[in-house]
Amino acid sequence: MTDGNEINDDEFESLLDQLHGPGKVPGRVAGNPPSKMSSLPSSLTIREVTELGEQVQAWLTGESPIRVQLSAIEHIDTAGVQMLMAFQRSAEGMGLVCEWVEPSEPVSRIVSQLGVTSMRFSHASGS
Repeated sequence: MTDGNEINDDEFESLLDQLHGPGKVPGRVAGNPPSKMSSLPSSLTIREVTELGEQVQAWLTGESPIRVQLSAIEHIDTAGVQMLMAFQRSAEGMGLVCEWVEPSEPVSRIVSQLGVTSMRFSHASGS
């Protein structure tokens, strides 16, 4: 431990593992780095959704919150929105928080047109 009441990240991880068992803390996987920003390609349509499935599902093994940058998306259809919503439901079912960061105008527009209210958008950037 460092001086006083401070501990570093490795010591904190070790304490969590001691308390809950390795990899047993909800939203954490032993050895994974803290939450980072993930991003999607410029097109999220029915053509890309099946190809992105494995990549997006791999995000469920990381740290919570899962932060996904949406600013680069120029083309999105209902299949893309369905994929995002299904991913969010899966994350929440695992006790993880999903945060959609800086949605592009096309994303905001289709989500509004579809009346989707369950997606949490954040306009704050960062990693």
